[in-house]
Amino acid sequence: VWSAKFQQNPLGVGTGRVYDRFEPGIHEDKTLMLRDDLPLDVSLDFNRNPGMHIEVGQYDPKIDLFTCVHEIHGPLMKLDVALAATKKLIESFGKFRWSKLRIFGDATGTQERAETTETAYQQVRSWLVAGGWPSEVNVPASNPPIRDRIDTVNEALRDADGDIHYKLHPTNCPRLREDFKNLKADEQGLIDKRDLKLSHASDAEGYRICRLRPLLKDRKSTRLN
Repeated sequence: VWSAKFQQNPLGVGTGRVYDRFEPGIHEDKTLMLRDDLPLDVSLDFNRNPGMHIEVGQYDPKIDLFTCVHEIHGPLMKLDVALAATKKLIESFGKFRWSKLRIFGDATGTQERAETTETAYQQVRSWLVAGGWPSEVNVPASNPPIRDRIDTVNEALRDADGDIHYKLHPTNCPRLREDFKNLKADEQGLIDKRDLKLSHASDAEGYRICRLRPLLKDRKSTRLN
């Protein structure tokens, strides 16, 4: 209703883009690289079909900017395989150079997994210990409401002042890019989950954004003058 009445941007029910503030030419940057002076963020979405999704990026609170630089995914990829691929990516940079590795993800990861009798986060913690990295696991007691997560991501993509707070590497993060470009809303205006290839990468990033930059009615710009 707000979009239609006050933003002159009506959306058809069941056909509108979920992340309608995403603009490829503005939110994509092929020069993005991981910086040594910021924590390393790893965002997880636990999914068996089409497989695990892991997004790797950073957040700079001084300029209020998220980046997503790398993506881990494979068909029917299991958690242990995805974590091994993430370890390989981290080690490809040589010595661990970040202050800490921060984990963000889905609250359903606290449930036991039949194939291991461990929860997903127990597996993640074991993986962190084996890696020997300084780390922090951000596990929500419950997932934020879907509508709140959508609004929070859109506000990071472009806030009310028109400022951009999120950029991704289009070549390294193709599934996340596809989500932002093509994910549609269902009849309730939430996420249409009928296409199994979509929604999981953006879900993973949504948990991170909600944790680090929750949507506030009175949010003030944090841009440096």
